[in-house]
Amino acid sequence: MRLLSLAIPAIISSMCNSFANALWKTQFLETPLNTKSIWALIESVLHWRIIAGVALYGISMLLFFYVLSHFRLSQAVPFLASTYIFNFIMAAVVFHEPIGGMQVVGIVLIISGIILSNLA
Repeated sequence: MRLLSLAIPAIISSMCNSFANALWKTQFLETPLNTKSIWALIESVLHWRIIAGVALYGISMLLFFYVLSHFRLSQAVPFLASTYIFNFIMAAVVFHEPIGGMQVVGIVLIISGIILSNLA
């Protein structure tokens, strides 16, 4: 039960982080970041996708803070590595990026690490 109370907020935090990354990437594929002037930069980031991504990232951080405040660092941080898994899924499903065998091996290693680090 204790592991579940760590896993749920950690995984939701990772998912929020990944959705934020996907929103930002979608926006910048449509309109690349404009750094020609401070005003152009501000205009580039005042888009609903960027703002929604910042909000999701904020939720992600609040959940991360919760996890850090209630669990050992050695348990919490490996669980948050699930962000890489969700980013990988987003890259493949949303952005149709090719999936390499070594990437799959990396994801399996991350999952193994999360499980092994929380067995104790």
